[in-house]
Amino acid sequence: PEYVEMLNEMFEELKKRSYYCFETEILTKDYRPISVEICSKIIKLKKKTVVLSIARDITERKLTEEKMRRQLMKFNLEPGKVYLVKEAKSLFSIEAFNDLLKVGYSGYILTRSSESEYSKQIKGKYNYIWISEKDKRGSLPPDFVEIEKYLEDIPRKSFVLVDRIDYLLSKNGFIKFLSFVHHLREIAYLRSITAIISA
Repeated sequence: PEYVEMLNEMFEELKKRSYYCFETEILTKDYRPISVEICSKIIKLKKKTVVLSIARDITERKLTEEKMRRQLMKFNLEPGKVYLVKEAKSLFSIEAFNDLLKVGYSGYILTRSSESEYSKQIKGKYNYIWISEKDKRGSLPPDFVEIEKYLEDIPRKSFVLVDRIDYLLSKNGFIKFLSFVHHLREIAYLRSITAIISA
């Protein structure tokens, strides 16, 4: 489904102009993710119009860029990992969040706390998702299945902070929470997401 969306976007861009380049990640035949740059051009032939695309492997360049970004970071947080942080206030988590935003990650905060608590501390653009039983735009119910579905759809190589797990624990119980952590580990690994659960 990701590739269909990517191709539709490419065709929309090609309608506006005759040449379009973009970067994405694809899977090889042996299911290894690689970074590619795809350049496409519309070519009009006598009887039909075709799209010529050239895909170039830029994995090595992306790895070098990632390494350089990581050198700017204060914390050594790896993609595909889930970190559980025990803290009275979300100080370490917010600092790590700012660190990853600074080097280009997309940030997502799933919390019971108000957005104003974060807007003062976070330097950069992020996605705020309020955990609430009230069906409201920009919110998710305190249901781990719904939260997992949401996380499966966020972009690859994002950063997720799950804050105020006390509320989620009180609504779901410890066994369901433990199951959620295991599912989150799988989602993080498969989508190269870095996640912090702040307790």
